[in-house]
Amino acid sequence: MSGSININIADSFMDFCLERTTHNLELRSLPSRKQVFTRDKSEAIKFIKQHEKENLYFGAASRNGGGKAENTRELPFLFADLDFKTFPGGEQEARQQLDSFPLEPSIVIHSGNGLHDYWLLSEKIENAYEERARITRSLQGIAEALKSDPQVCDCARVMRLPGSLNFKTSPPKPVTVEKWDTTLSYAHDAFSLLHTSTSLYSYSYRQSVTDSVTLFTEGRRDTDLFHVANQLAKSGTSEKVIAQVIEILAKNCTPPFPQNEIKTKILSAIKRQEHREVNLTREVERWISVTNGDISVTEALQELQSVTGVTIRDKTTFRQIFKRLKERGVIEKSGQRDGVYRRVMNECETIDFMNASTAAFSIAWPFQIERYVKTHPKNIIVIAGSPNSGKTAFLLNTINMNMDKHKINYFSSEMGPIELKERLSKFNIPLSDFKKKVEWLERSGSFADVIRPDEINVIDYLEMTDQFYLIAEYIKNIFEKLRTGIAIIAIQKNPGVALGLGGARSLEKARLYITMDSHTLKIEKGKNWTDPAVNPNGLEIRFKLTQGCNFFSEGNWHKGATA
Repeated sequence: MSGSININIADSFMDFCLERTTHNLELRSLPSRKQVFTRDKSEAIKFIKQHEKENLYFGAASRNGGGKAENTRELPFLFADLDFKTFPGGEQEARQQLDSFPLEPSIVIHSGNGLHDYWLLSEKIENAYEERARITRSLQGIAEALKSDPQVCDCARVMRLPGSLNFKTSPPKPVTVEKWDTTLSYAHDAFSLLHTSTSLYSYSYRQSVTDSVTLFTEGRRDTDLFHVANQLAKSGTSEKVIAQVIEILAKNCTPPFPQNEIKTKILSAIKRQEHREVNLTREVERWISVTNGDISVTEALQELQSVTGVTIRDKTTFRQIFKRLKERGVIEKSGQRDGVYRRVMNECETIDFMNASTAAFSIAWPFQIERYVKTHPKNIIVIAGSPNSGKTAFLLNTINMNMDKHKINYFSSEMGPIELKERLSKFNIPLSDFKKKVEWLERSGSFADVIRPDEINVIDYLEMTDQFYLIAEYIKNIFEKLRTGIAIIAIQKNPGVALGLGGARSLEKARLYITMDSHTLKIEKGKNWTDPAVNPNGLEIRFKLTQGCNFFSEGNWHKGATA
């Protein structure tokens, strides 16, 4: 059959692609090798009409800047190319092979000389280039199972545009739609079982050769079936598809697995995954609650790996969690970037500025920091220091300089009474004065519970061994307990790193943030300037510390090299 291009079919198919992506659609013509990257339908149709006498293709994945693999972005489906001439029985055998495939394609396109098959994904792949290895494995698994073209297995692949013409024959043949059922969608992991060499199957008209491997045999078939069902449930695969896959495996177990027990196996896997997702959702929500600015699935996965034991294979689960949180209004999309969100912050506190005192909190600091940064009631001050940089000496000096005019509480997480006595004895002050004027307390955590809201609270130090992102939450909890008092919080900092553990999250609530490395003290953040003409941010000073308590300046305050 010959004829002209069918613009209506091409137009509908482009709508289908554009609705599922945010980046450009690529159209390509051969043999002229012309390309267009666009989301403008009029521009796309103009290109199609200009090249209607050529073979027309579209990029399976959306594009960002070009047609190479590194430019691929969203991929809404997986695909295969069955070429009739590669099957001894021709078209009939190719169709039988497709009919035997356990996962029914959502879309089938007759390319003129074969079938292009598409399996719509329930969760599109957001960045095909980042997941190109996984995509290739899945496409290779499909190709082996179907005996389709093994070259059509990459994320940058272009496929024939429905509605166009195939000029490989004369006269040219139309590229037509044979099947269109977008209600059929699958989790990506449903295809992971199809990969070759370690594959569980090798299909030939639904004939499985599971007897060629030791899996699914008596003594382990129960465990193997549950593992497969569990992995599919973790990927978000529907119960219907899980049942379809497990039934095929069950029939080919040695001996066959009882059909009446399959439902129990599937429900058990789904229940386990639901319980796991509840726990993961709780951790993700907690992480989001202490994170400001833009957040992403990838960032959440990376930061929660050490806490929850998740791996890169859980990315689909995280996407589903983010999707549900978006539906609940906890987060919303941020800009046009893929998979990037922001926390919806819809709670506000009334600021009673009419009754607020404008007087600064009277406090003296080592190195006369008060000359550069003012402290106000309810302020958080963070001292981030590397090991042996002098954090505790700084805190004890601050106590010594202010204990005659303020009530001070010192919370120690590492010093016992003997060590504390030795440290305080080095000051030229009677120990009885320290005893009388300061409350010395042992505490290693939950500092918000013991904060004196109208006094000076010195925390030495806020320990973090993992889940560093939670430091913002801990500091926020302390801040919320303050009224007219302040909290001075020491945290650890890795040598040579700009900020303390928790990074920028440790910086958020602080009105004064000081870092200490060996012999250098720096004002990383000074929010309230004492002199409006002197910016304290980035000021640093060299010092010498003797006997663990005596600071001596080595030069004046100055801007650091990177300030």
